[in-house]
Amino acid sequence: MIRLFCLFVLAAAPVLAGPVALKDGEMVVLLGDSFFERDGKYGFIETELTTGNQDMNLRFRNLAWSGDTPNAQARSYFGPPAEGQERLKGHLEMIKPNVVFCCYGSAIAAEGAKGIAPFIADYGRLLDLISKASPCRIVLVSPPAAEAKGSVSPLMEVRNRQLAVVSDAVAKLAAERKLDFIDLYTPLKKALAEESTMLTNNGLHFTEVGYQKVAPLVASILVQRSVKGGAASPKLRAVVQAKNELFFNRYRPQNEIYLFGSRKHEQGNNGVEIPQFDPLIEAKEKEIAQLRTVKL
Repeated sequence: MIRLFCLFVLAAAPVLAGPVALKDGEMVVLLGDSFFERDGKYGFIETELTTGNQDMNLRFRNLAWSGDTPNAQARSYFGPPAEGQERLKGHLEMIKPNVVFCCYGSAIAAEGAKGIAPFIADYGRLLDLISKASPCRIVLVSPPAAEAKGSVSPLMEVRNRQLAVVSDAVAKLAAERKLDFIDLYTPLKKALAEESTMLTNNGLHFTEVGYQKVAPLVASILVQRSVKGGAASPKLRAVVQAKNELFFNRYRPQNEIYLFGSRKHEQGNNGVEIPQFDPLIEAKEKEIAQLRTVKL
């Protein structure tokens, strides 16, 4: 009986990655909710990932969406989750990633234990969608910890207990699917507790300074460095930010309902302009390739 129990535990253990080794020329997608999306604006994590692998021509696309869950509900503008799922499928088919880091769970943590089963079921369907849209390596990342400091400390301590449950569930899903699992929750919780100043504006959402401070840690947890040292230049981050803004406008254009949706009969002719972002993005990527070895 003891032997059977041990075998069950071993079978359920997640395949711990950390950090993941990338290959030259790979397209990497950051997929998830607010934590990844907000860094698309600030660019600190992506810049650290680029500088840590400055001998590789890596490309990154930020497909995260604030408030999103694995059923892609936040990506559905006017319809059911299926609309958001179809939108995500189209974006993945367009990008053709080699590696996808999935970081979900923050948005459902407050639901407690009752939210875990539907969350994991939706996550499983999301993994199937990703695999069908673009066969790639999928890495599951636990949701980040909340910052339990100041006036929000009591609430964030509760949230961290909830996030720990979600993180556990994601680890088990990774084990079942034989996918790599990266624990972002535990080291980030420790780092936030050791920091004397607030790095978030509400315990949950990191400020620009917050991302700047945690980016080296987060990047080192996610991706293995292929080179040592090499601090990123501010100019490199500026180009990363500009590239991300161009891509944001490419895959989330304003007034999409007029361009491609039910009112495209009014302005649908302007939809031809959206793919014109592609050469602009490629130009920024060439700048990133030139700047990634530049020191401060």
